[in-house]
Amino acid sequence: MTTPVNPALQGKITALEGQVTALTAFFQLERAARRAENLDQLAFVMVNDSHRLFHYRQALLVQWQYGNRPIWLAASGVDQVDGQAPFLQWLSKVVRHGLNRQNRIQFQHILQTSLPEALLAEGTQWAAGDVAWCPLEAKGSLGLVLIREEAWSEGEQQLLGHMAEVYGHAWRALQPRRLGVSLLEGASWRRWLIPAAVAVAMMIPVRLSELAPAQVVARNPWLVTAPLDGVIQKIHVQPNQLVKEGELLFTLEDTALRNRLEVARKVLAVASAQFQSTRQKAFADERSKGELLMLRAKVEEKQAEVVYTEELLQQSQVVAPKEGVALFEGVDDWQGKPVKVGERVMTLAHPKDAEMEILLPANKGFIPEENAQVSLFLNTDPTHPLAGSIRLMGYEPFPAADNVLSYRLRASLTEQESLPRLGLMGTARIQGNWVPLIYYLLRRPYTSLRQGIGL
Repeated sequence: MTTPVNPALQGKITALEGQVTALTAFFQLERAARRAENLDQLAFVMVNDSHRLFHYRQALLVQWQYGNRPIWLAASGVDQVDGQAPFLQWLSKVVRHGLNRQNRIQFQHILQTSLPEALLAEGTQWAAGDVAWCPLEAKGSLGLVLIREEAWSEGEQQLLGHMAEVYGHAWRALQPRRLGVSLLEGASWRRWLIPAAVAVAMMIPVRLSELAPAQVVARNPWLVTAPLDGVIQKIHVQPNQLVKEGELLFTLEDTALRNRLEVARKVLAVASAQFQSTRQKAFADERSKGELLMLRAKVEEKQAEVVYTEELLQQSQVVAPKEGVALFEGVDDWQGKPVKVGERVMTLAHPKDAEMEILLPANKGFIPEENAQVSLFLNTDPTHPLAGSIRLMGYEPFPAADNVLSYRLRASLTEQESLPRLGLMGTARIQGNWVPLIYYLLRRPYTSLRQGIGL
């Protein structure tokens, strides 16, 4: 004989079986969401496989962009979604109307009867019934839209909220991470963290600096010039050779001077002989006494001419006025070259008396202060810069190489014990005042813009 089952107990068993079935379906959906390999597979699980747990007529996945514009990513029962379809256009208005009335973060169900008359009349052909919005992100930019005729119960809303957390976590895990995303997620104040950090960084003080071509030159050079017009016969020293005081540097062609001296000496001898003969005649001849003064003046004139010619002949051999290094282009460049009086042939400089000559372009817009620090990076040894300081700056710019207007700067060298060889070239870095980083970065673009538009 069969024992009758208590209807109340039978109802509890049925309800418990329903809960177990729902829980099993929930775990299956969670496993499917975790195992999705990309966003497309996850979207398919959301809109199609969710029907195991919830009964709905249609499910759609939508993402809201800036400007309150929806993008429909997936829909149940179809492979591709046409965002321009009339139904989706009307559904976008329905969801936007409901979200503008309440907070996006919470679960919402929008009854069709609560819509405005114009919007309700536009969608009578679809008879949506109850439209539910289930956000998958805390900021509400991604969510599921579920449509069915009957309203959503309280238990279904709670279960759907748990399922949305699973979907949202899986969606974020499959999205590519970008620099700064973690800082911008969460609290609203964090989205201002990067702009604030950039603004603070732009105020960091940095030292203003400028680069310019430079060369090692003599501080107090001695110019060796041609003493008279002529042709250089021979250069007796080599470039960059250390010479002593009185050492022969170069000689001028002296053939004409030697011939001129020989003629002057002979003329002097003739004048002297005439003077002696006339002086002897003057003892007996009164007329010879008058010529004696004229002949004496002529002898003195010829003597002065001989002395002058001897001095010119001596000057044709140019010697070093002091000890130093001979600086000139080359021996072959000067031998046989005609020169004029006062023309520079070479320069004598002391090897321990060197400094920097810097050509700072005027278009840089950089005016260094007196005693500004300078670092010289020689082309022969760029890894060991030489320190110095500005001691002199030209009054006005002049056309330098490539016709670039430049200021001539002179800077002393601090390291006097290991001075570089005269004539070496490199790049000088001139340090200026402390300025904000934003001024350091925008100074050159602003200067170029100002020169381009004429402001």
